[in-house]
Amino acid sequence: AAQLLEGRRPREPLELFLEDLEDKLCTASGKQWEIYYFLLRKEDEAFYERIAIGWLLENTDLKLTDTFAKDPKLEGYMRRQTTSWALLSGRKNIGQMEQDEFIERFMPLSRQPTFERRAWEALEWFRVMDEDGQRSGT
Repeated sequence: AAQLLEGRRPREPLELFLEDLEDKLCTASGKQWEIYYFLLRKEDEAFYERIAIGWLLENTDLKLTDTFAKDPKLEGYMRRQTTSWALLSGRKNIGQMEQDEFIERFMPLSRQPTFERRAWEALEWFRVMDEDGQRSGT
C-alpha cells in the first residue's frame, strides 16, 4: 500500500526473483549483469527446446545407444514419439518440415560416430520419407 501512495507500482514476484538472481550472478562472477525477460512465440519456443534437447542428447551421457541396443522396441517407440513431436511444430507450417528442419531434429537419433555421418544419415532418412520429392515431409 505504501508503494501505491508513493506513486510506485508493487513489484511482481518474478521481478523480485530476477533482481535477486541478477545480484547473485554479479556477486559470484564479479561482473555486471542485466537480466531481461521476454516471451517467445510458441513456434520459436519449440525451436529452442529442440536445439536444447539435441544438445543434451549430443553432449550428455544418457546412455540411449546402450539402452536402445538392449531394447529395440524402446528405440521404435522413441522414434515414433519424436516424429510426432517434431511434426507438430514445423517452423514454416505446422505439421510439415523442410529438409533442414528434419535433419536438425533427427540427427540426435543417429548412432553414427561423427557429426557429418549423423547429418548424412538424417538426410538419408529424409530422402526415404520424401516420397513425392517436394523436399518437405508431413
